[in-house]
Amino acid sequence: MALQESLENYSFLVEQANDGIVVVRDGQIKFVNTALTMLTGYTVKELQESNFIDYIEESELEKVKLNYAKRMKHIPGCYDQYPVLSCYYSWCKI
Repeated sequence: MALQESLENYSFLVEQANDGIVVVRDGQIKFVNTALTMLTGYTVKELQESNFIDYIEESELEKVKLNYAKRMKHIPGCYDQYPVLSCYYSWCKI
């Protein structure tokens, strides 16, 4: 019961967040919250199962790819979270 309640509280928190939240596994977007869809103009369906790299601004691409590769290899010194410029629906060609 406590685990179920904890999951429900976490889900509520993520969905109520004003920040866009994305979960990436093996380079593919697995989850996005409502705030991310509102910020980007993409729908959940458009984002889920797409490659997260497709939404990163070109000037940030190498930094993001390098950090992601380090994280996947569990190399110390890479960031769990960091701000990047990303492409939004209204102005980015994907």
